[in-house]
Amino acid sequence: SGLMKLACFRLLSRQTVLEAKLCANFAAGDVGVGKTSFLVAWSKRFLQQNSVDLLFKHYSDLNHQNSRLNTLLFRILREMKTALNLRAEIPNDAQQLASTFAAWINALPFLSAKVVLVIDGIDCVIDSIASTGNEPPKESKDKFNWLPEKIPPNTRLILSCCTGSEAYQVLTARNWPTYHMQVLDKPSREQLIINLMKARGLRLPRGAFDRLVKRHQAQNPLFLIQILRGIRTPEDIKPSGSMGSSLFSRS
Repeated sequence: SGLMKLACFRLLSRQTVLEAKLCANFAAGDVGVGKTSFLVAWSKRFLQQNSVDLLFKHYSDLNHQNSRLNTLLFRILREMKTALNLRAEIPNDAQQLASTFAAWINALPFLSAKVVLVIDGIDCVIDSIASTGNEPPKESKDKFNWLPEKIPPNTRLILSCCTGSEAYQVLTARNWPTYHMQVLDKPSREQLIINLMKARGLRLPRGAFDRLVKRHQAQNPLFLIQILRGIRTPEDIKPSGSMGSSLFSRS
């Protein structure tokens, strides 16, 4: 897809996340800037260059059914148990999942196991583990207590979240290395339009091309990709076509 190609370009041009020496890193950016595609590209490239016992992947845009914390933790524990041949059992009590996750992470150095956990959109993970009693609402820092602050040297934690979210504030306070994803500059917008149109054997009229590039919303990769995905035939490009209002809008 166009977003994946863009993510690969960003990955090759900036190796900040790949080359970070610390074990925990996160990518941050606005909605639609391509965080999920970036982590997908990162995961594929990482596997090409490294050998690990487990690479766990959770992508928020692709795992809507797994946005609840207890489901996410259960998936991580299940894959760790299978990949590492662990004898320990996964608790049935949701309240014990977070503590079990922390215990298993801390045990990894003794197993000489290499584990990478890629968790996209942690700001979208819903803390569905029921509280007992009349406890007050959790503060921001407590909502992410399930994320261990200290990561063993043979373990990597790669995350993403929206800039300015509660998760962003918590992770920034931990001083974890951050890859700030930016909106598209003008040359990137132009090249993305040219590449996607060329792949379909199409070419935008110069006027429509210039207007689309200059639109403020086109700085957002998701917006631009959605516009371009709607262009499939020469008829779509005409002012009277299905994408005419989008291509010839001056706003």
